[in-house]
Amino acid sequence: MNLYLKQLQIWGITLLLITMFTLPTFGDAPPKTIQFKNITIDTIGNQTYDSQKNIISNMSHARMVLDNVVIETDSLIYYGNESLLVLNGNVMVMKNDITVKANHITLNLKTGWLDASGSVKMENPNESFQMETFRYNLNQNIGEGGPSIQGVVKGKDKDFYVTGKTAKFDGGTVIISPAGITRCPRKDYADWIFSGKRMIIQGKHVYMEKVVLKIMSIPVFYLPHMALRGESLPHINLSANKGTQPDLNQTITTQKLSAAADTDSGDEAKQPQSSASSTPTPTPAPKREKVRVSPRFSGEINTNDKPSQITVGRIYEWNRYSDEVDVNFDSEGIFSVSDIYQIDWNKYNLTIDGKTDLASDPKRDLGVTFTKKAWETAYGNWQVALFSRLLYDQKPEDTYQGLDGGYRLDYQLTPDFNLSYLYIQDLSGSTQDWEQLETKFLIIDGYRLGGNLIYGMKIPLSPHYFIYNNGTYNFRNDEWVSQITGIAREVDCIRIGFGWDFAKNFVDLTFRLNY
Repeated sequence: MNLYLKQLQIWGITLLLITMFTLPTFGDAPPKTIQFKNITIDTIGNQTYDSQKNIISNMSHARMVLDNVVIETDSLIYYGNESLLVLNGNVMVMKNDITVKANHITLNLKTGWLDASGSVKMENPNESFQMETFRYNLNQNIGEGGPSIQGVVKGKDKDFYVTGKTAKFDGGTVIISPAGITRCPRKDYADWIFSGKRMIIQGKHVYMEKVVLKIMSIPVFYLPHMALRGESLPHINLSANKGTQPDLNQTITTQKLSAAADTDSGDEAKQPQSSASSTPTPTPAPKREKVRVSPRFSGEINTNDKPSQITVGRIYEWNRYSDEVDVNFDSEGIFSVSDIYQIDWNKYNLTIDGKTDLASDPKRDLGVTFTKKAWETAYGNWQVALFSRLLYDQKPEDTYQGLDGGYRLDYQLTPDFNLSYLYIQDLSGSTQDWEQLETKFLIIDGYRLGGNLIYGMKIPLSPHYFIYNNGTYNFRNDEWVSQITGIAREVDCIRIGFGWDFAKNFVDLTFRLNY
């Protein structure tokens, strides 16, 4: 009896092993290929083919190649007579540089029309969009999607986040109506956003109509048109503070990248020519650098003596040169025009700038600044600059014209501690004009003649809260020009601060959009 049971167990184990190795599982099923005309279908698992109706069905993973169209899906039904594909589950359709992903897709191979639904995502090298439904013609490169659009347009430093209701696609152009664009990655709501009636995206260029800048969902500014050309959005800085401290970290980073680029190009230039060829290689003609144009928009809301203002303009950049032209309107109702021309080298920067009021009694200034850009030491980062300005202020009762100059030394011990010494001297030759020079030009910027010690520091309290303290002390008058202490909260794309200026005894409010 025991022998019979042992033999039965052996036969049972043998039968089980034979079954395991002879019945393939889904993952072990050999791939099957169906090929006819210009269509190739690779499948795993069981598929059926109805020769009378010319229908191919596959309920497991399938990959299909049709000319330059590649399709992957969990299940596939191909109606050969109608050239119609019905795809379900993790569907991905690729043609050239366009990829469409969705839960369900039907594709007419004759007309090229694709209908997608369920977590649809369309992407190309420059942008990607998510929507609920999407209809697109792969042959004509036209289509539309909706009813809710969320997209990302790639930028040089940071991506742009796009929202809208409906979208139309025509070649390389995307039209979204209505639409919004921001650089805040929050999905629930953006701290700030440009909302417009319509947005046109062409590569990395964005155009908007009837634009409203919303901060914390509150409309604060209106523009009839806005063009974002190139790599960046307009710069936005709404702050009660002068922002006197330079960003030495950013200066050093930029300087290192420029130096690396110069080194690489220098090494390539020093490569010896091969002696195997007796014919000298012709020197290629120098390429003319294309001028890059980008818009500029900035604003300041001030609680001190300096007027609040709004500035719009354009920045032109080519090679190491740049020219920024701005039009400014302040809270005193005065328009002004300014021009800033810069030549930027690896370690140095030369800036020539001028500004004039568009008033009946104009106020003008023209300046030049030469800067030794920031360099690192074991004890922190340093930067030094020399400057001079020609100043002119015409009033019915009095006219002032003078010249000042001086130097500035900046020091950064840590990213949270900055220290500067600014020395300003009246070069006009008459000390009697010092008071006019200060009241007409320097006080509004928070400085005095003579030596000015400028400091700024932050004390982190948590990942989003910190205490800030900054100020300016003038040695000639032995007084604090400003001395501000406060607390600020900074999250995502916005910074809000509340402090007190002990030198002037007034509230200091800071509101800045991080860009």
